[in-house]
Amino acid sequence: MNCGSFDKEVIHVFEFKSEYFFIRDQRCANLYDKIKQIKNWEEVEIGFKKYQVASIEYAPF
Repeated sequence: MNCGSFDKEVIHVFEFKSEYFFIRDQRCANLYDKIKQIKNWEEVEIGFKKYQVASIEYAPF
């Protein structure tokens, strides 16, 4: 997703149309700090590639 996906209205559309969605924002210090504190990463395989995933509660607005 691009920077438009980090807009409150865009997020509402995704919440309505999808159970899960992902937002990547490399310039958000508050979110970055929350991610650094995650202890329970889970390994999953998507399309023959392994990823480490986790979930957090985060309300940027």
